Parts: sequence; C-alpha cells; structure tokens
Amino acid sequence: MQYSELDDHVLIRLISLDDKDAFQQIYVRYWSRIFALVRNKLRSHENAAEIVQDIFLDVWERRETLEIASVDRYLFTAAKYKILNHLRRNLDKPQYWDQSLEDISSHIDQRADNNIELEDLHNALENALATLPAKTREIFRMNRLENQSVQEISVSLDIPKRTIEYHLTQSIRKLRLHLREFVSYSIVLAAGLF
Repeated sequence: MQYSELDDHVLIRLISLDDKDAFQQIYVRYWSRIFALVRNKLRSHENAAEIVQDIFLDVWERRETLEIASVDRYLFTAAKYKILNHLRRNLDKPQYWDQSLEDISSHIDQRADNNIELEDLHNALENALATLPAKTREIFRMNRLENQSVQEISVSLDIPKRTIEYHLTQSIRKLRLHLREFVSYSIVLAAGLF
C-alpha cells in the first residue's frame, strides 16, 4: 500500500487502528507547514519544534478517540492554541515582555487608522505609567518610548547605568501587571491568530 497516495481521511482511520505508517505519512505531509507557522509566530526554532512535536504526539496519543473532519484545519487550529498557551505561560519572562512591547508597537504602526484601539492602548499605557515613581517613569519613557540607550540616559541624567537598569526593571515589572490584558490581546492580534 502506498500511503502517500491515500487521502487524509483514510490515513486518520488507519491511525485510529494503530497504523504507524499512516501516522508517519500525516506527519510528513503536515510537519513543515505547521512548523513554519509556529516558528513565524514565536520567532523561535526550538519552541516551534517543541510545539509541533507536542501537536503530533497528542494526535498519536488520542488516535483512538479523535474525530477529525479536516486534518489540516485540525492541526492548524491545534497550533494556534498551542501558540496562545505558550505566549500566556511565558508572558512573565522578560524576553517575552520585551517582544510583547515590540509587537504592540508593530501592531500600532500597522493599525494606525484604527483610532479607537490606538487611543485605548495609549490611555492604558498612560494610566499605567502614572502609577510609576517620577524618576522611573522618566527613565522608562526615555528608553522605551524615545529609544534612548541605557548609556545615553546615564549620560543625560548623570546617573549610573546600573541605576538606569534598576529603574527599567522596576518599570517593566509594574507595567506588566497593569497592561497584562492589553499585552495578551495585542500579542494575539500581532501574531495574527484571530
């Protein structure tokens, strides 16, 4: 039997009967497309590979009870939810927070014509910034909104670089709490998941 000639529905039925060759064919047929999608959204080869492996492992482990009408739709939907879960789980990690700020900025640039979203996000950011101490707020604005480096801020304010880094860490930690809802929403929009 040539598995490459079988359609997805037949392969899924064979997988439900423990046919490893049918599973291998589905894997070969869809792995690279699912991987490309996840890698593009997460910008990480390692995380993408892990998520795609999880998706296919789940298919194999649930093979006896899965009812899949469309294999590609099922796999791409599974990928979407795995990406969302991954982003939510990692939202508190600094590298993801930095990426989230970039995604928000990118999202604002792409949707500048949508004044309501822009105004809501701007108001949320301003409200969150208002909760910071004055010096921390000033340093955050200089670094994140005016794109000044730690070195430039240090020279401008005549403050040691370590102090600047401390203020940035504190501001990001506090803003993360205040903007959590907007960041999650913006990640989803920027990633093009909905």
